[in-house]
Amino acid sequence: ETVGSVRRGRTDTVTVTATVPANYNYYVDGALWSDDVLIDETQGVANLNPRETISADETVEEVEFAVEDFERDAGEDGVAERPESGNDGGGTDDSTPGFGPVVALIALASAALVARRRR
Repeated sequence: ETVGSVRRGRTDTVTVTATVPANYNYYVDGALWSDDVLIDETQGVANLNPRETISADETVEEVEFAVEDFERDAGEDGVAERPESGNDGGGTDDSTPGFGPVVALIALASAALVARRRR
């Protein structure tokens, strides 16, 4: 969140809302910048896991988590809807996005012809 100018000796409060899955603990960082210069920063925690809490000065440890908890656009049943892939569901799409090798060769040949023509 960006704050406008704050006069000397005055304060301003910024409120930010984030929606995160429950039963996890989070580190929350805040930073104060002025003209791309870091003035001050602080760290806090949001303990949403009632069985295990963390503090701001604690070392981070590896924990298991469920990826499903962090998926977007979950339906009423809590399961995220998958976008239509365009295939009939009979297999997986192994192609990668972008141009194929034939299109890449045509593009390189075209670029070489244009460069040669400009000389």
